[in-house]
Amino acid sequence: MPDTQPQQALLAPPSFNVDIIKTTYSRFHPTNTYFSAQHDWQENAVWTESHCQNAELGSPVQSVQELRKLACLQDFYPGGHKLLEDSYICIPMTAVDSGLELQNDDGSLMAFICTAMPKDLKELLYPSLVACLDSPDLFSIQLPSPTNENPPQPFDCLHFSWYNRYTTKGNDAPSNVHPYELHLGNSRTNVWQMLPYTSSDMEEYGQLFDGLVQAFQDVFLWIGSVLQVHLPEAEYSVLVQVAESLPGNIVSHVEPFISLVMNINVQTAAHCNHFDKNLCLALAIGDFSGGGLSAQGARAGAGLTEWRLRSFSLQQGNALQPGLCWSAGDLCHAN
Repeated sequence: MPDTQPQQALLAPPSFNVDIIKTTYSRFHPTNTYFSAQHDWQENAVWTESHCQNAELGSPVQSVQELRKLACLQDFYPGGHKLLEDSYICIPMTAVDSGLELQNDDGSLMAFICTAMPKDLKELLYPSLVACLDSPDLFSIQLPSPTNENPPQPFDCLHFSWYNRYTTKGNDAPSNVHPYELHLGNSRTNVWQMLPYTSSDMEEYGQLFDGLVQAFQDVFLWIGSVLQVHLPEAEYSVLVQVAESLPGNIVSHVEPFISLVMNINVQTAAHCNHFDKNLCLALAIGDFSGGGLSAQGARAGAGLTEWRLRSFSLQQGNALQPGLCWSAGDLCHAN
C-alpha cells in the first residue's frame, strides 16, 4: 500500500456562498451532554425508529432565511437546549444555496452542509464506487416486509483507519523506572500499544483501498480544499495536527482526515462516536431518493443529496444508504 503523498490535482480553490447561522444551542448545557437514547440495543432500536418517524414529520424549512429565524429565536432553544425531545426541523437540500454552516451559541461548529460539488465530480461518484466494488449488486437493497421472503441486503462496513485507542496511561506509574521496564506481577507493559497502528481492513482489503484512493482522489482533494477555505481555523487546525502526526511521516490519502470508512446499505441506530476526534464528514453515494441524516442533539435533520460535516457533540442516526465517511480520530476511530 503506497505511503507517499498522492498526486495533487490541479483544482481551483472552491469559491461559493456559505450562509452562516448562529443558533442559541449550548453544547455544554447538561441536557445536551448526555446520551438521551437507550444503551440497550433492543430499546435503542425502538427509540431510533420512533425518532426517525418524528424526524420525517418535522417541519421542513423552505429557505435559509426561514431557518435563520427559527434557529436564532430564543424560544427555539430556550436556555440553550430543546424542550421537546421529539421535535425536529428538516433542512431539505433545496433550501441550501451552496453551503450552510450552523454554529452553536459560542460560535463553534454544529454542522456544515455543502451542495456545491462540481458536476463533473458529482456525476462520477456512484460509477466510481461501483467500479471499485466490481458490481452494483451490493446496492440492490431489499427492505424487510411481510410479503418479502428474501432477507435484506447485508450491511457491510470497512474501516481504513489509524487507531491509537490503547495508549498506556502512566498516572500512577513510578517516576524512576523507564516505561519499557515496568512490570506488575508476571505482566509487563505492551510497548506496541504506545504506537498508532492501522486497522486490519487496511491489510485485508488493501487492493480495494488503493482503488478507492485512485478513483476518488479528485473528490478527496476538492473536499479538503473546501474545508481549508470554509471550516473555522480552530476546527481545521485540529484535523491537520492529527493528520501530520502519523508514524514515519506517512501522508494520509484523505487529508485532512486520516480515516476512510465505507458503509454499504447502512441504517444506523442512534449513537455517539466516543472515539472520534471532533469532526466527521459523511458523503452519501448511490442511486436513491429520500433518506436523511439527523443530528438528534440539536434536533435537526438534513436530506441526503450531498455531503455534510458534523461536530461530535451531537448524537446521530441516518436512513438506509450506501456511502463513504471520513473522520479524524483519537488517533483515530472512524464513524
